[in-house]
Amino acid sequence: MLTKPKKVQLSPAVLLGIGLTVLTLITALSGLWHYNYELAHQVSTAKISSVNSRKAAGADIADTDRLEAAQGSSGVAHATAANSPHTAASKNTTQNNATQTSLNYGQANNSPAPAVAINVTLSINGGYKGNVKLLAGSNQCDVLTQALATNIISSLDMRYSSQYKTQGVYVIDGIGDAGTIWWTYKVNGSAPPYGCGVMTAHDGDSVNWQYVKN
Repeated sequence: MLTKPKKVQLSPAVLLGIGLTVLTLITALSGLWHYNYELAHQVSTAKISSVNSRKAAGADIADTDRLEAAQGSSGVAHATAANSPHTAASKNTTQNNATQTSLNYGQANNSPAPAVAINVTLSINGGYKGNVKLLAGSNQCDVLTQALATNIISSLDMRYSSQYKTQGVYVIDGIGDAGTIWWTYKVNGSAPPYGCGVMTAHDGDSVNWQYVKN
């Protein structure tokens, strides 16, 4: 004889527990799906941004190349790519080369001219003392100074004279008066109208200093 199975009676607490477990599983599965979706979206967005960046860089370089080609043919810069790094580097290199060329040009054209020496024949009271070698542009006072420096004359007392507004020669070779000017000079046989400090010496000059006190 078959017996009728008994119905299983679940208490409300058990039913509540089962319901909460199912709800928890559903929530967890939903969160995992949402996380995977967001991750895939971010990866896709990053790839698109990277591709766009490479495209933009490629376009920038291409524009720069066209700019340089235009500059080479017309010498006129285009504003569309004037601020690109490639153009800035090219511009700086060109400027540096131009600056270096300018410096080299200045060195070649502004270098000091070599010093030119001149020879002046010096006589004291009509007696020959020697040839004085000095730089071009020197004056007749410099002739005496150089003669002293090279032992052509033994002594020299030459000071600025407020009376004559130039250097005054008081003593040469121990001859003279320390308080009064008695020395005069002639260049190539003629007495200059100015003091020795303002008379330029020239190559080949013959200078004679004469003590005129009686």
